[in-house]
Amino acid sequence: MIYIFTAIYAEAKNIIKHYDLKKQHVAGLKFDIFSNDDIRLLITGAGAVNAAVALGNAAGVFGIAGHDRIINIGSCAMPGENAGNVYIINKITEKATGHTFYPDMLIKTELEEAAAITVPKPFIKDCGSQKSGKCLQTKSVYEMEAASIYQAASFFIAPDHVSFIKIVSDNGDLISKDEMQEAIHIAEDKIHDYIDDIKEIVQEEKVNANVKESTDYKKDIERLSDAMCCSKVMKDQLSQLIKYCYLSDIDHRAVEREFYDRKMLPCSSKKEGKVCLDKFKNRLL
Repeated sequence: MIYIFTAIYAEAKNIIKHYDLKKQHVAGLKFDIFSNDDIRLLITGAGAVNAAVALGNAAGVFGIAGHDRIINIGSCAMPGENAGNVYIINKITEKATGHTFYPDMLIKTELEEAAAITVPKPFIKDCGSQKSGKCLQTKSVYEMEAASIYQAASFFIAPDHVSFIKIVSDNGDLISKDEMQEAIHIAEDKIHDYIDDIKEIVQEEKVNANVKESTDYKKDIERLSDAMCCSKVMKDQLSQLIKYCYLSDIDHRAVEREFYDRKMLPCSSKKEGKVCLDKFKNRLL
């Protein structure tokens, strides 16, 4: 599953429409969510606290882990850049603490890379403040959620499964809602292309996991069938039992090791194997 976090609806609107995401009401979830079979998009509200709480809430409700992906998509300020430019973030600096984080850049993408500075309030360009040392760097994007999402996500998911996409909405000037929406509209094709790339990766990983599980499943049946001297009927029963163990996350291999330790395996005849299979089944169920 792909989890997309945006601060405001304007940042999510085009994604919701493009992927036909439907608003859901999920018990225990305190934030607006729109989803389909592949994507869950949450609108967190602006700022670090809202973003971290939303991610933690979603992780608790849905159990984010494993092959899931987290994408933070949002608008940003970047002095001297055109509205609608899109960047994938390779470095995040939390302005309040000075802490720096480096998202893993393992996925090849056509997006240009940039550093992000997470600030506690919207960045307003004020070059007159340079003398006091308050003027921020001009080669980074300025936004309000990335650092907190990176830190919160690290509790639930591998670093290379989290990415940050930022759309330049302004140069540090106050803008209208329409200007914000226009910048996001300019960027939408690149945003959708990136999400599609992540979808392909997630689907490929699922296929590979299913193939591996299928291979392991068959190997387990053949190994145990030989050890129990199974007839065809017994092997069919064993197959159903192992399938149930996979679906129910029951560690049948631990029981198999126990049977070997107790000299209950391998069996020397079908008659002995039938008794063993019954005991094996009772031990698992």
